[in-house]
Amino acid sequence: MPQSDGYNCQKLREGLDALVLHDAPLRDRLEFVGVALMTLGPDDFEAPADQALFEGLITALTHVEPEGEEGSIRATTAAMSDEEARSTATTFLELYHRYFPFLHE
Repeated sequence: MPQSDGYNCQKLREGLDALVLHDAPLRDRLEFVGVALMTLGPDDFEAPADQALFEGLITALTHVEPEGEEGSIRATTAAMSDEEARSTATTFLELYHRYFPFLHE
């Protein structure tokens, strides 16, 4: 069941805050982004392109099998190259801007 727009906004803003305002290395900030987004799903986005972008982002943040107590987000972000981390951050920012298009007007 899709979340409310207010909830979606909150989670996307939490992700943006983690990405932009924290002093941690990019991989660590992406872990925070992933945690913020984990309660959302593709159905929380109306446009099929946004759904696909969200699914790609979640896959990019969770595709590495965790070991021990670490979660899949931490395992994945720790294994990312610098280029993968930048690309994943860019994908999140694209999703954010697609959800808040009025910020570009």
